[in-house]
Amino acid sequence: MKQLRVYIIAAFLLLLIVSVLIFKQQNSPQVFSASSNKEAIENKSQPNVSTEDGLKTPKEAAIPGYVIETLNYILKYDKAPKGYVGGRIYFNRNKVLPQLDASQRKIQYREWDVHPKQPGKNRGAERLVTGSDLSAYFTKDHYNNFIKINL
Repeated sequence: MKQLRVYIIAAFLLLLIVSVLIFKQQNSPQVFSASSNKEAIENKSQPNVSTEDGLKTPKEAAIPGYVIETLNYILKYDKAPKGYVGGRIYFNRNKVLPQLDASQRKIQYREWDVHPKQPGKNRGAERLVTGSDLSAYFTKDHYNNFIKINL
């Protein structure tokens, strides 16, 4: 009888843990959703930024011109500009960026510097991240926050 009670308590605790994890996953803020991408496309002449779940509004967070220039080079040549570091895999370990594309395939990300490498100097915190789903994101603070660039 005592052993049965232990099993019931263990099963209850396991169920509680699974429930908490599921609840946490469902209620964690999704930085970018499919609907926000559609809503953010307003003006194709200048890239817009998404404004969902803590992202900066377009007035607060304009994408700098040098980031757009770097992105255009990467899109055209699929490599970093001469003197820049880039093209390495960005693993999205913190899962801030979307993990799956519209077809439910895993998105592969690559990261790029937006300033040329200078010998003896730190590369800085700004990065550009591009996805296999043709997405692009800018981070000013080394992957803590992202601004989606709509192409």
